[in-house]
Amino acid sequence: MSEEILIVDDEPDIFTRNFTKSMTEREKADFVARRKNCKDFDSFDNLFKDIHSDLAKQKRKTLKFHLNHLEKGNFFIHNGMLVLLENYNDLQRDKKTRMFDGRTRVIFENGTESNMMYQSLRKILEKDGKSVSAKKLGSKIIDSKESLYSRDSSK
Repeated sequence: MSEEILIVDDEPDIFTRNFTKSMTEREKADFVARRKNCKDFDSFDNLFKDIHSDLAKQKRKTLKFHLNHLEKGNFFIHNGMLVLLENYNDLQRDKKTRMFDGRTRVIFENGTESNMMYQSLRKILEKDGKSVSAKKLGSKIIDSKESLYSRDSSK
């Protein structure tokens, strides 16, 4: 009795990629954000100085980065440099990843700014970043998974 192997050409084999982008598709970007001089850095300079002072006086602390921290006005540390997520516009939910993405305005303490994508900022902070806490609330500093600035200081 011989066994026959049935090969069906209609179905894709395990080497056919249906749901992932090729390397060339992933590398191809419509726009690459570059850092440039921040023309209105004078309006942010004191904020960065205040954060440094608060960290030195232990009024704030660094926390492990969490996605919930990515809110307008929050400060982060990336590669040893303070970073402010100043703004983001038109965040849209990606149909495939179901994550929000859109252009941001990120201010760096060295006087530069970038309009990188929201998810790009998330990725660099997850890889090598920290969040800066809100000011100390009584004797408790906000937990790293809570929103940094959403708590009321009267609690």
